[in-house]
Amino acid sequence: MKKKTQIQFKPYSPIFLALIFCAISQMEASLWAAEPKIAQATVTLIIDYSDGVEKRFTRILWKQDMTIFDVMRAAQAHPRGLRYKSKGSGATAFLQAIDGLENEGQGMNWIFRVNGKLGDRSFAVTPVQQADTILWKFGDYQ
Repeated sequence: MKKKTQIQFKPYSPIFLALIFCAISQMEASLWAAEPKIAQATVTLIIDYSDGVEKRFTRILWKQDMTIFDVMRAAQAHPRGLRYKSKGSGATAFLQAIDGLENEGQGMNWIFRVNGKLGDRSFAVTPVQQADTILWKFGDYQ
């Protein structure tokens, strides 16, 4: 019958130190995994075509000094993005169409609201804050 040999770890032996290092590494890894992830600030863009169809972008990353124009460009860059047409720039920028649905002039047009408040200037200069909801609705000006 073979005699079982027991391994004895002497303090500061290479094997003992390696085991201690592995134990600490495992604890550190589990602490990092349990650490909450920092949520990035986002804005929401809703396109309401007024025919029962809406398109929603709920996780557009917000950036300092962002405008509705920047939000539209971010939505356009999304793999299932939207297409829009505008003319002018800055304070004179005007949205003409979204996804082929064009303003009618005297009839229905694209009108935006930020957090329910009707826009009062060009979408290209209207600032957006984190967690804002931008709604573009095709309808009569009210």
